Amino acid sequence: MKSYIILCLISISALFYSCGGYSLLLNEQKKYVLTCNENRVEFRATTIRTSIYYIYIKSLKGEFYVNMKDSLFLSKYNNINPRFIHFEYDKKEVPNIPVIKEGKTLICFFMYYPEKWGKGETIIIPPSNFIMCEDKPLVTDTIRISLK
Repeated sequence: MKSYIILCLISISALFYSCGGYSLLLNEQKKYVLTCNENRVEFRATTIRTSIYYIYIKSLKGEFYVNMKDSLFLSKYNNINPRFIHFEYDKKEVPNIPVIKEGKTLICFFMYYPEKWGKGETIIIPPSNFIMCEDKPLVTDTIRISLK
């Protein structure tokens, strides 16, 4: 009986390990923080099973306005766009959210199938009006998400 329980625990651990996600680098950092005066927002990215990616956008201090009409644009260097971009805020699916409140996180997840996994592919978030702070775009430089 004891060996059966140990075997079950090993199997469950292996399942979680194979499905588990891991962090990706954004501009060579695990956490990429942008500031606007006293306000701060943090970007993080993870992946599971090498085809589902998550971008977490958390307001560390202050509020940030989201322009869903401009939306979040993701692209690959060879201009192939990731598929199925989906947003969640406060644990609910959202088609439109005007503000990321302090301490809250907007989650964007998308599917992308790299041509050559582990070969240094990169997805970029170009400058845009997606997140605004005091009527100015927050993302003013390209953010590179390394898929290594």
